[in-house]
Amino acid sequence: MYSSEKIRGLLLKKGVVPIRVDMTSASPRTEAAERLLNSLGGNSIPFMTVHPPGAEWIRPWRFRDLVTIGQVSSALESLPDVTVASR
Repeated sequence: MYSSEKIRGLLLKKGVVPIRVDMTSASPRTEAAERLLNSLGGNSIPFMTVHPPGAEWIRPWRFRDLVTIGQVSSALESLPDVTVASR
């Protein structure tokens, strides 16, 4: 997914910070990731969410199992572009 030029461009344009979690070995990070996964209703791996900015962050797009570039790009395109404050 992240090797797609389209997705990488959208991540940059939208100011999205991707976070990848490896749950192959037990650790405090893995336990925290499992709690987050459960709270978001993630019952399968892979599981991906895209969180909108502001108060809507609590209503993410959720993608389970096989995820397509089209699905993720649609979610990312719906986010506002990052604006650079002028000096």
